Amino acid sequence: MKGEAGAANTFAEIVQNTYGWNVMKPQAVDKEMWNEIYDVYVKDKFNLGVQDYLKAEPA
Repeated sequence: MKGEAGAANTFAEIVQNTYGWNVMKPQAVDKEMWNEIYDVYVKDKFNLGVQDYLKAEPA
């Protein structure tokens, strides 16, 4: 996975913004969206080396 700390910040912003929508307008963010975020960024669904990247470039 390529990128610097800025890319790690983008991951954090995605989660923060999704959480904000979830709080302000719960019907806009369903369980499937949270599951997809988890699968992509925690479980590394696309085998991009997300965990290794975040260890090297924390947000």
